Amino acid sequence: MRSLGFLRGTNRWKKTRPTAQQLRAAADLFAPRKPTPERAAVDDRQCRICGCTDERTCAGGCHWVAPGLCSRCAGAAA
Repeated sequence: MRSLGFLRGTNRWKKTRPTAQQLRAAADLFAPRKPTPERAAVDDRQCRICGCTDERTCAGGCHWVAPGLCSRCAGAAA
C-alpha cells in the first residue's frame, strides 16, 4: 500500500509507505463495532404483539411508538 507525500520546497509528490499507526487507524475505521447494551436494544427491537422488527415491518409499514410496540398494534389496542 502506497500513499503520496508532498516534498517540501520541490513542488513534487513522493510515494511513501504508511506507518503502522496509520494502518491501524485505517483498519479501525472499517472494523465492525462491538455491540453496546444501548445499541443492542435498538438492533433487537421487536413488537411484543405482532413480532415485527426493523427489517420485517407490518404490511403497509409501521414505526415504533414505545419500546416493544409498533404503531399498527398500538392503533389496534386503542
